[in-house]
Amino acid sequence: MGTNNGNGYPEKVDLKVGQEAKLKILRPLKIGDGKNPYFLYRVLDLGSGEEKSFFAPGDIKAVIEDQKLAVGSEFLVKRIKAGSNGGSLELSILAKAAPSTQEPSKTDNFREMMRQCIVDAMEIKKSIEGIDLTHEDLRSLSSCLFIARTKQY
Repeated sequence: MGTNNGNGYPEKVDLKVGQEAKLKILRPLKIGDGKNPYFLYRVLDLGSGEEKSFFAPGDIKAVIEDQKLAVGSEFLVKRIKAGSNGGSLELSILAKAAPSTQEPSKTDNFREMMRQCIVDAMEIKKSIEGIDLTHEDLRSLSSCLFIARTKQY
């Protein structure tokens, strides 16, 4: 995995003019607000094998949407111009993955992960003698476990 930059995301794809990177979409994350919105993707850098964050400008996001690039799709991105708004990138599609037909709630394992966190919190309670943990304590403990585990994704 790429180096974590302190905000829970892997390091970003950072290209100089003329450089390119072969990337594979792992998952889209969020859209920024404001005058220059950004579109964040978790990607696998196929050259280094590291997981990274790819901030796609609006025109690149439009190509990704128009071409229906889904999780597993691969593309080549090349910086063709530097600039204060991220400059200019060029995208070439290498391989398209079929969009998932499953509903999002069925594609992640967060429900199962939360269930396991609750079970683990109960086991922790049983293993600590002399301290009576309340339902609130168990909820806090399982929530902390859940947050820590989901940050890995």
